[in-house]
Amino acid sequence: MTMHNEQPGMGRCERKYALLANSPGSTPTAYRQPVTDDSASRYRRLAASIRDQIVDGRLQPGQLLPSSRAMASDYGVALDTVRQALAILRAEGLLVTRHGYGSVVRDEPSRTIVKIPPSSRVVARMPSQAERLELGIGEGVPVLVADGQVYSGDRVEIQFHDRSDATN
Repeated sequence: MTMHNEQPGMGRCERKYALLANSPGSTPTAYRQPVTDDSASRYRRLAASIRDQIVDGRLQPGQLLPSSRAMASDYGVALDTVRQALAILRAEGLLVTRHGYGSVVRDEPSRTIVKIPPSSRVVARMPSQAERLELGIGEGVPVLVADGQVYSGDRVEIQFHDRSDATN
């Protein structure tokens, strides 16, 4: 189905552009830019590439990543693209960034087993700033709240147990 202002064979971006062309209050054609998804997906693709390197072990825990400028040059992207990609990975808890030092692949912390009764309720949520400081939690790491106790989500393993196996 061809809409007004749309020519047969138009791509998705051009169709979005044509739909806006005659909207009330729209910007004159000479000032309007086509909508593209390329710049938004570029930082996601970079984040995916770095994530893959972490998951498959090419980037090891504790390893310092190249500077943002070096990564921008290596990957042929803008500095803001690198910063957005690193922000995604920090939010996922894969990287820790220290001002003046750089981004480091986050170590996998050892886990403490916390045993709770089967009737207990466990809720995961993002920590407050005070909880983050008190528990030493990095950006992107959730907390687990069990029976009113707050735990760092990356440092505990919750196990449900009956009273009969409480000694185990």
